[in-house]
Amino acid sequence: MNCAPGRLSLPPGSSTIHPTMTLLAVSIAAPDTDSALAALQRAADGADLAELRLDLMHEFDLPRLLQTSPLPLVVTCRPPREGGRWQGSEEDRLDVLRAAADLGAAYVDLEWDARAQLASLNRQRSRVIVSRHDFTRMPAALSGQAEVLWTAGADIVKLVGYANWLADVVPVLELLRNAPGPTVAIAMGACGLATRLLAFCYPGALLSFAALDDTANRTAPGQISIATMNDVYRVRSITTSTRIIGWLAEDANDAPAVVTGNAWLAARGLDARLIPLQNAAEEETGATLARLAQLLPLAGCLMPVAAGLHRWTPSAPQWSLAPPEIASALAELLAVQLEPIHGT
Repeated sequence: MNCAPGRLSLPPGSSTIHPTMTLLAVSIAAPDTDSALAALQRAADGADLAELRLDLMHEFDLPRLLQTSPLPLVVTCRPPREGGRWQGSEEDRLDVLRAAADLGAAYVDLEWDARAQLASLNRQRSRVIVSRHDFTRMPAALSGQAEVLWTAGADIVKLVGYANWLADVVPVLELLRNAPGPTVAIAMGACGLATRLLAFCYPGALLSFAALDDTANRTAPGQISIATMNDVYRVRSITTSTRIIGWLAEDANDAPAVVTGNAWLAARGLDARLIPLQNAAEEETGATLARLAQLLPLAGCLMPVAAGLHRWTPSAPQWSLAPPEIASALAELLAVQLEPIHGT
């Protein structure tokens, strides 16, 4: 179970994090050292650690970045074959990662097809994330890919695919639920946004990524801001027992009702979250919802319709009429009394 949220610090002489909670990581896409440090300062109050995308920088002073950063760092230098923009040679890229490990970066991200280089990284000072990305689809055998990376000696396994359907979130959550060690698993894209939030339900999930703010460059499709993660979804207080309610719609990620509903839950101190489940056009979602109910403490789902709202629950898996007001619908699914907040 995740512990209560709080600021992480590294003990003297230590360079790596051994978290007891899923971490909120901000991915920094800055052009240079000064810009990256400024972004890190802005992120420090809202994130637990930061990923530095060195392949997106036209210059970087790695010792200065690591010594000055207010947050522990994941150092990434992504090649084009894995969706990055590194323009130098492969050997130079690996030298950057070796230097980051020698300098004591909390984590170094090494691509799956370079895993033979694990032995060249300073494992005494850094933990190594071995990662694999697919920007077009969700791979068919995530668990098999994970096993290959664990066998290679990864400290953390990271597997990322692209969600073309809401159904593509299921293998990601299965991987997190069954993770034998610290794991990062994400479904990119609009239909996969829920995985960035639901990762906090699983003790095996090391981290989830967010963007610095609503205007910052995204390093992957589907990232939302730190503020949204913290203020709307309160992700760092999600635990294995947090009750989940889905908002199923083709525009779920942008639905004002999701913000309103989460504000209502927070104001009443309810350990529950309303999570957007964005489906593709004409996608059949019945089997997906049934599987999500097995993977999560899913209280039910709401779906906007012309007449108001419909509800679905694991115990009654047919859509039926729900109260039209979001607060009433949430209260019904959670079996709580709809009462006003005193003093407001």
